[in-house]
Amino acid sequence: MHISIRDTGIGMTEKIERRIFEPFFTIKEVGEGTGLGLPISYGIVQKHNGYIEVNSLPGKEGVNLSSRCQCG
Repeated sequence: MHISIRDTGIGMTEKIERRIFEPFFTIKEVGEGTGLGLPISYGIVQKHNGYIEVNSLPGKEGVNLSSRCQCG
């Protein structure tokens, strides 16, 4: 299975990209997010022997997340 998600934001720095799969890491304001969405997704994909690839060009384009895993 392949899933690709792209946003239209401003991208993210390498510093932020290194931390996006850490539980409770968020760049949102207090009360806006828990920082659990990507870590939970990453765990599910890993359990299915898959991976998540992250591509971002800060200031030029948004973030593209691609996930591939075996189902069944």
